[in-house]
Amino acid sequence: MQIRCYRCNWNFAIKNDEIAFVLEALEESGGNHYDVRCPRCRTINKISLEQMRWAAPRPEEEEEAEQEEGQD
Repeated sequence: MQIRCYRCNWNFAIKNDEIAFVLEALEESGGNHYDVRCPRCRTINKISLEQMRWAAPRPEEEEEAEQEEGQD
């Protein structure tokens, strides 16, 4: 997932492993956003739970099912 810092406009990425871990933790705790620090200026950027779900890696089973549906 690519993120742009709102303060310095620096682009940086969050890895899929981190996204999956954060989603699991947020759903357990009932949180609604994730705070990520910009590596350049150290400003905290908030990412909503909806954005995290959208960028989350899909399980392989779902990907295979969608590919099969597209071929029918």
